[in-house]
Amino acid sequence: MKLPLLLLVMIFSFSANSMLLDKTVAIIDKEILTLSDIKRIKSNISARKNISPQLYKNKSYSTKLIVDNFVRSHIIRNNLKNLGFVISREQVNSQIKQTETNLQINREQLLDFLETNNIKFEEYYEITKETIEYNIFLARVIRPLIKITDFELKNKFSNNTNLSSNTFNYNLVDFYISKKSITKSKLKTIRKDLVKFQKDGVLPNHLKNLETNVLSDVKEEGLSSDIKKSLRGKLVGQFSEPVEIDNQIHLFFVKKKSIVESEKFSNNKKVLEQEIFLSKSENVIKKWLEQEKANYHIKIHI
Repeated sequence: MKLPLLLLVMIFSFSANSMLLDKTVAIIDKEILTLSDIKRIKSNISARKNISPQLYKNKSYSTKLIVDNFVRSHIIRNNLKNLGFVISREQVNSQIKQTETNLQINREQLLDFLETNNIKFEEYYEITKETIEYNIFLARVIRPLIKITDFELKNKFSNNTNLSSNTFNYNLVDFYISKKSITKSKLKTIRKDLVKFQKDGVLPNHLKNLETNVLSDVKEEGLSSDIKKSLRGKLVGQFSEPVEIDNQIHLFFVKKKSIVESEKFSNNKKVLEQEIFLSKSENVIKKWLEQEKANYHIKIHI
């Protein structure tokens, strides 16, 4: 039975289009990436960026970049497998449930969100799995290859905040007396009187109501601006300038003074370290992948 010429043309055209859609673009070992796969990824790339900014951090995605990601994902997964890290379905499902909890949505709402953003659940599942793998890869493979110095941390902190990463740590003896119990003329000489008392042990009569309080491990950044100013330039064994606080006159004797990390710097250290790590990791990952590619059978047709 002969088919009409027009029907033959239509069949051939359909077959050619099907072949084009299913064209193999990349192969790594036995894993294949087709042209239709790439078109699918491009069609929902915005949603992928929202779901996993770690995996999809570029502004735009060319075919080459998608192929690179495909190869990277395969190599990472295979290396983790060799290290004994195989991400199970239970782990992925647990992460998806945690995401639902964090977003305060149920599974039905998640599926609605995915559908609205042109993402199938199977794609979302795979993105989640790849993200888990990528985080383990960063921690177990890349992190040991990157050294972050204390100087780098302090420099980044100073650049970000315009603050010093160091502060003074004091052991102080607070000498204080009610402002009402001392005349203005005696107030002018109170520091000299205490310096003299330090030497001869004789406390002047006008300071008989003087009280003391020991302050240990006090960081400069936690002091008021007035107290900071009074201690500026003072060495161990010296008194600060007088400071009025709540109608009392205070002078602080410096028993110990050392340089330590500021609390703000200490509290931000982990964040700073992660920022530096991520900035350095790009180049390290690139070099690592280039070396690893030699161990795989890779063919790319772009």
